[in-house]
Order: sequence, then C-alpha cells, then structure tokens
Amino acid sequence: MKNFRQLIRELPSKTVIMTVGSFNPPTSVNEMTLKLVHKLVESKSADHVIYVTEDKDDLPYDRKLHFLELMFGSMNFKPLNESNLASELNSLKKRYKDVVVVASEDKSKLYESMSVVTTGNDIDYASINKMVTKGDFTAFKKQLPSMVRELDARRIMNEMRQVQGLELIKEDIKFSVDALREKYFKGEIYHVGDIVESARSEEHTSELQSH
Repeated sequence: MKNFRQLIRELPSKTVIMTVGSFNPPTSVNEMTLKLVHKLVESKSADHVIYVTEDKDDLPYDRKLHFLELMFGSMNFKPLNESNLASELNSLKKRYKDVVVVASEDKSKLYESMSVVTTGNDIDYASINKMVTKGDFTAFKKQLPSMVRELDARRIMNEMRQVQGLELIKEDIKFSVDALREKYFKGEIYHVGDIVESARSEEHTSELQSH
C-alpha cells in the first residue's frame, strides 16, 4: 500500500520549467542552462520541457536530438517552430499553475509576464558557425559541453559542414613509429641475411659461458 508521500509524488506537478534553444550545436552554455533546469525541477518537484527550435540551415531535428540525448540523457526535448512559441506558452499556462522560464538575459524580455530565471548572455552562434566554416576544430570543440567525446564533436562539426554544403574534414591519424624499425624498412640499416643481436642477448650468452 502506498504511503502519503508516494501518492503526493505521483500527483500531476503544478509547476513546469521550460527553456528554448536552437542547440545548433549544443554548447557549454546550453550545458549550464540544462543543469539549472534540472536543479529547478528537483527543488520544485516540477515537470520540464526543453524546446528545440528548427531552422533550414540547422542540423536536422533528429540529429540534434541524437546528440542531445548522448550528452544529457533522457531530458524532455521537444521540437518547436518559433512562430508557435506563443501558443505553446498558452498551452503550458492552461496545464500548470506556474510556468518558470529559464532564458538568457537577452531573451528574458520575451517572457515579461512570466517567472524568468536568467542565465547570462545568449550564445554567439555566428562565431561558432565561422569556426565550422573555417574547419577550426580545436576552437569549435571548446564551445561544446564538457562531456562530449572527441569523436562525437568531430561528427557534429562535419554534419554542420554538410548542411552548409562544405566538404567533410577527414581526421589525420598519426601512428607512433619506432625509429629503429622505420630505418630498417627504409633500408638504411641491416641487410637480408644479417645476424642481429641485442646487447642484452650478448650479456646473457657471456653469462652462460662463464658457468
């Protein structure tokens, strides 16, 4: 039989935490925003929704969702056409007593009639897109969330380049090569039929002879 606290936890939440972002690509700023959303959800026992906007020059929604889930697990991501934002907000207001918006300082004015928690300045996507266009992976990766793997970071960058009609950047794989072995294959030392002994093998042979 369920106790009172269990029943309370299972009741529909009266509060929802929401945020809106393009996530093209997901960035370290997005990471801080989603951590704040999670913290508010925990403290208020609230529901949450993370609206992911779509644009013709963005990564496709399914690819954004793929990378977001890799980085942030099963948070409640939902696609949104920005022209439908007002109707989405009205829908939330009908379902919940309190709607708390997590937004950048720049965009907080869009939600003046609502409870807003600000997160600082907005993301400079124009600068990030320049990194993608130039193929500057080192600078690009620094903009991504801390938990992203290098392999996934390269995939994100290449998929963004693909959307822009640019060539994919191939990764240079450098193998560590033993200098002596390299010289052997180049024919710079030793020849076919040569007997090669290491200093250690010579020491071992002399030890056996002394016995």
